[in-house]
Amino acid sequence: MIRNVFYQFLFFLRRFLANYQLSFIANDNKYYRLKNKYKGLECFIVGNGPSLTVEDLNWLKKKNITSFGVNKIHLIYPQTNWRPDFYVCEDIPVLETILDTVNDQKDLIKFLMEVPGINKDEKTIFINRIATEFTGMDFFLEPVPYLFCGQTVIYICLQLAVFMGFKKIYLLGIDFSWNFDDAEPDKEGFSVLKGDSPHFVPDYFKKGEKQYLVTKPHFEYMIRILHYAKEILEKMGIQVFNATRGGKLEVFPRVNIDELKTKGNL
Repeated sequence: MIRNVFYQFLFFLRRFLANYQLSFIANDNKYYRLKNKYKGLECFIVGNGPSLTVEDLNWLKKKNITSFGVNKIHLIYPQTNWRPDFYVCEDIPVLETILDTVNDQKDLIKFLMEVPGINKDEKTIFINRIATEFTGMDFFLEPVPYLFCGQTVIYICLQLAVFMGFKKIYLLGIDFSWNFDDAEPDKEGFSVLKGDSPHFVPDYFKKGEKQYLVTKPHFEYMIRILHYAKEILEKMGIQVFNATRGGKLEVFPRVNIDELKTKGNL
């Protein structure tokens, strides 16, 4: 009991100091420069699913809509001038594979796991996450000392978006359409691909690259924890909509992105 109270006090102190840019932990100060910076605004969280289109990204660019990009989103850069405002990668095997590419992205704020070789600069913020094996559930409104993993980068993005003050969040290109039968785990729990699950490019994972195995229990856990987050966000008055074209994610209410474009609701 005493230990828990002590740790809670330390967490409060870290957040308090970081809120005034006085923390002895530089990473904390970087986080809190963003606290409520986008209060009341809308954003898009852009996934890597097969439904993602260049036209939709060009529209985000044209409308100057704040967005998050994740994982290997850079593979679509040659086709569009759109770039996310924030880049998030908490998948260590993916991050290790694209290390040089991530380091070369200098014009956006990056939220990353701290792995060897990552450049440490003012625009790189390191994620300290709590991960569970498809059982625990939480949603942290403050990124210090931890974010909750949720077994999907989308969960990290949602926590960051709420911390930054966004009140309306749209999901795009988040299909949740994995091929569960096309991979086998190795001894470390990574997948050995027989055939890649669909992404916005056919060679998203190249032969020999490691990735975490997405199993049916993993998928079911992600659905449960997103329902958990939805309840919390609805109580806070934060709206989350799924603007993805198709896919298998039915947790959040659907909106038609073409109607958003034509009606100008943003």
